[in-house]
Amino acid sequence: MILFNMKKRYLQLALIALLGGSCTQNFEEINTNPAMIKEENLKPEMLLTWSLKHSVFEYFGPNTPWSIREYAGYVAYEETGDIFLPCDCANPFNYYRRFIVNLNELIRLAAPDPRKSNQVAIARIWNAFLYQRMTDAYGDIPYSEAAKDPANVINQPVYEPQASIYANLMNELKEAAQILSSAPDQISFGNADLIYQGDPELWRRFANSLRLRMAMRIRYADATLAGQHIQEVVTAPLLEDNSQNALLTTLPPGGTTPAGNVNPVYNSGLSGANPIRFGFAISEVMMEREDPRLPAYAVAATDGVSGYKGRPIQLEGEEERNYYSRTNTAEIGPLLTGEVADIVVMNSAEVYFLRAEAALAGLSSENAQQMYQQGIQQSMAQVGIEDEAAAYMAKPLVILAGDEEEQLKKIILQKYIAIYPNATEAWAEWRRTGYPAMWTGSMKGATNGQIPRRMTYPIDEFGKNEENLRQAIDQLPGGDTFLSKVWWDKKPGLPYTHPNQGMFPPN
Repeated sequence: MILFNMKKRYLQLALIALLGGSCTQNFEEINTNPAMIKEENLKPEMLLTWSLKHSVFEYFGPNTPWSIREYAGYVAYEETGDIFLPCDCANPFNYYRRFIVNLNELIRLAAPDPRKSNQVAIARIWNAFLYQRMTDAYGDIPYSEAAKDPANVINQPVYEPQASIYANLMNELKEAAQILSSAPDQISFGNADLIYQGDPELWRRFANSLRLRMAMRIRYADATLAGQHIQEVVTAPLLEDNSQNALLTTLPPGGTTPAGNVNPVYNSGLSGANPIRFGFAISEVMMEREDPRLPAYAVAATDGVSGYKGRPIQLEGEEERNYYSRTNTAEIGPLLTGEVADIVVMNSAEVYFLRAEAALAGLSSENAQQMYQQGIQQSMAQVGIEDEAAAYMAKPLVILAGDEEEQLKKIILQKYIAIYPNATEAWAEWRRTGYPAMWTGSMKGATNGQIPRRMTYPIDEFGKNEENLRQAIDQLPGGDTFLSKVWWDKKPGLPYTHPNQGMFPPN
C-alpha cells in the first residue's frame, strides 16, 4: 500500500470520549433546542472539534452522495442505475443545522475575549469553507440570515445571490487571515483542532489558499473581482508543501477506537468484492499518461490484463454492463478504502495548479510552467514517489505546451489527478472548466445524458421556507433542475463532448 508521505495528524485519543460518546448528545441538543444547554457547559473547543470531525467525515465518507463521486468521474457504483434522476438533495444543505450553527455559537462564546481572537478567526475560516461547498452545489442559498444564535433565529431566511456570497466569503477569509496572530497571549485550540492543532500560521496559509480557490472559481463570471483577490493572495503565505496540507488523519480500527473515528469509507463495509469501481474518467486520464500514481489510487483488475481500466457511469443493457465486469475493472484503492485515511481538504498541489492557471490567464505575474511543475512534484511526493516526477513531466501529454486552452486543459487534468478523491471539488472544476471531457453510457435519465451541473434544493425546504425558495428558483435559468447553471458557471461552450461519445466501447 502506498501511503501519503506527509505529516500525520491523528485524532487525539484524549478526544475519543468527546467524539464518540455522551457529548454528541449535547451537540444534537444545541441543534434542536439550545435553551436546554447551560452556557457554562459549552466550550469553544468542544464546538470546534465536533464541527471539524463531523464535517470532514461527511465531506469524505458515505454521507456525501456517491452520485457526486460519479459525476466527477472518480468512481462508478455497480448497483447504481440511473444517477441522472431527480433526487431529494439534502446534503450539503443540512450543513446549517449540523455545523454552521455550532461554529456561529463558538464565535459568540469566544468573541468577547480578545485572547480568543484566533479561535474566532479559525471558526470563520471553516464557516467559509462550508458555505462554499453549499453554494457550489445549489447556487443561491440563505447566508447572512441563516444559522443565527438562539436569541436571533430567523426561521425563514432570504436566499442570497451566489455572486454576493462569494464576494463576502473571500472578504471573510481575508479578514480572518489578518486577525490570526502568533502573540503569546492567544489561547490556542491545541489538540481540539483536528486539522492544524491551533497553529495560526497554518490556518493563515489555508485561508489564503481557500481564497485563491474561490477567486479562480469565479474568474469566468467576474474576472475583475477574481483578479483583485488573486493579485493580493499570491504574494501571501499559501500551502506550499505537503506538511502544510489541510487534512485529518483517521484512527485505525480495533482496540478502544470508537467506530465513528475510523475512516468512514472503510467503516462502510467496503472490501475486495465491493461493487464500487475506479471511475472511467480518472482511469482514462491516468492510463493515457502511464501515471505512476495509479497504484495508490486503484487496485488493478483481477483478470491480469485490464490493468486500471475504469467503469463508466450510466451503463445500460447487458452489452454495456457485461463489458465492464467486476473482474476486468479496477477497484477503488487505498486512498479511499484504507483502514487509516488522510482526509485531505486541500493540498499544496492544488494550490500550485491554481497559481499556474492564474499565471496562464494573466491574473498574476507568476510563471505558469514553474507552478505547474511544482504541482506535479507535490502530488508525486504526496504518495511517496517524488523520484518519478521528472520522467513523468517529460511525457508529451504532460509537457505544458500548446495554445492557452490546451495549456489550461493540461493544468486542470493534472489538478484533477492531484486532488483525488476530493470529488466535490473535481465536480465543481469540471463544471467551471469542462475538463476532463467525460464519456457516459447510453442511459439518458432526466438530463438526456448530460452530467448534472448543480443539485436541486431539498424537498423539505419547500415546506419550511417556500416563499424565499421560490424567489431563488425564479433566478435560476431553467428553474430548479440538474442542468440549470449556478452563477459562476459561465465558460462558453460547456460541457465538452468526449471525442468517443456515442461509440461503444469508448476506447
